[in-house]
Amino acid sequence: VLDMNKLESGAVIFAHNQFDLPTLLEEINTVAEMQATEHGLNFQVDHKKRHIEHRFLIGSPSHIKQILMNIAGNAVKYNKENGSVTVWGEELLCDGTAATFRFNCADTGIGMSEDFQKHAFEPFTQEGKNNARTRYDGSGLGLSITKALTEQMGGHIEFTTKEGVGTTFSVILPIAVDHDPPEESQTEEHEPIDLT
Repeated sequence: VLDMNKLESGAVIFAHNQFDLPTLLEEINTVAEMQATEHGLNFQVDHKKRHIEHRFLIGSPSHIKQILMNIAGNAVKYNKENGSVTVWGEELLCDGTAATFRFNCADTGIGMSEDFQKHAFEPFTQEGKNNARTRYDGSGLGLSITKALTEQMGGHIEFTTKEGVGTTFSVILPIAVDHDPPEESQTEEHEPIDLT
């Protein structure tokens, strides 16, 4: 609720930090995979569809992480027994200053009814017919926050869904390219340590 209030009042401050996108995605995927495993789901990264040309960027990695974790968290939460979650990222274009990325998350979950799709991004909404407030944890604010963060960062979010089959979310974000990335540190070699 506090996050939503900050977004509505324009009080959210976005960072302007250097970061490595593949490393950030790996961190997100590690957490999401743990959540999926706890729920008996299969989590996978579709490396065949993954395409990232500019890995060193400047932006607000903590907010990007929040957006993608919300999407992956929902894919786990609203999935079905022995279901799966598949993620991949792709760079769509670059104008020399910023690159536009699409981050995708596909699940084999419960999907959304046609009526609910119209209200999916409204605050405090969850799929009512599935008794979501009692069956699933959460406040119903995750997608609202995710949409607001994405739009305030100059992007947009979209989804395709089929009830009883699953949902695919796509987050499209423009992110500034870092033309002066930090030099990769050389890995220091150390003598093996006996941990006996």
